[in-house]
Amino acid sequence: MYKCIECNISFKNRQAYSGHCLYHANLKRKKEKIQRRVKCEYCDKEYSIRGIYTHIWRRHGNGIFHNPNRERRIAWNKGLTKYTDERVLANSISTSRTFRRQLEDGTYIKRGMTEEGRRKTSIRMSARNPGGKVK
Repeated sequence: MYKCIECNISFKNRQAYSGHCLYHANLKRKKEKIQRRVKCEYCDKEYSIRGIYTHIWRRHGNGIFHNPNRERRIAWNKGLTKYTDERVLANSISTSRTFRRQLEDGTYIKRGMTEEGRRKTSIRMSARNPGGKVK
């Protein structure tokens, strides 16, 4: 007979007792994790030790002005039109032919939200904003 030291439950075999001990170990880890949360000195929100630095940088520091898209590569065809560049013209002709052919064949797949998807999204948005439309 095996008896738990933490909660005095008895177990017939060692395997069940070991599994139960893991339960207590996981509870202790969760409590420690909750205790390791830190409050932001500016807005009193709680974050993990890792997350607090990112939060302060993004919300209260230089990260407010950070634009993640600024450092991205510029597209090869930025500023070019089918009238100024042969490659863009060739691409537009090819795309137009493919689109027309798919419309004639009936193989064109309309992309976008279905009616059911629109309805579900509308319900979800209404639940989040009970006062009406966002201004």
